[in-house]
Amino acid sequence: NGLYQYDLLSGNLRHYIHKLDDRFSLSQDMVTDLSLTHDGILVAGTLKGLNFYDPVMDRFDRVSHQNNINTLNNDFINCILSDGNTLWIGTEAGGVNSMNLHRLNIQNYTHEPNNRNTLSPNPVNAILEDNKGSLWVGTVEGGLNRKRKGENFFSHFTAAESGLSHNSVSTLEEDNNENLWIGTW
Repeated sequence: NGLYQYDLLSGNLRHYIHKLDDRFSLSQDMVTDLSLTHDGILVAGTLKGLNFYDPVMDRFDRVSHQNNINTLNNDFINCILSDGNTLWIGTEAGGVNSMNLHRLNIQNYTHEPNNRNTLSPNPVNAILEDNKGSLWVGTVEGGLNRKRKGENFFSHFTAAESGLSHNSVSTLEEDNNENLWIGTW
C-alpha cells in the first residue's frame, strides 16, 4: 500500500503511492525495505527499484535497471544496507549491487555457475557489514556468504558444511561482543 510518513510532533500522516502519470512518485507500491544514507536521505526499496526521497521537493527520484543503463541489474529489491558512501542492495534475482552514492556507480556481485568463489545462487534476503569490514550476505536456499574487506571473492557457509540450521538466511546482526546472529527459516 505504498509508504507512510508519520510526523511524531504534529501527528500528521502522509501517504506516498505509485502514480502512472507521475515520474516522481514511488516506482511501485510494494515497499520492501527502507534505509537512511550517511547524509540522511531516505531510500525506499520496492519491487521496481530504488526510490530516493527529496524532502525539499517532496518527491522521489528513481533508480532502476529499466531506466538507467549500467545501474541495478535487478529491480526486485529485498534489502538495503547503507554504509558511508555505499549502498549495498540485495535483490531477488540479481545478487548484490554495490552503489557508490557520490558517483552513482554500481558494482554487481552475482552467482556464476562455474565459479565457486562467487555469490551463492538465489535471492538475497539479508546484508550486514561487520565491524572488521566483512560483508555478510544471506540468501534463500544458498546459505550465508562472506566477502572479506579487500577481497573480491565469497566464502560460503551452508547447513551441510557449517552447521546452519537452514540454508535460507532471512536476517543478520552483530552484537557488541562481535557475535554474528543469523536468522534462518
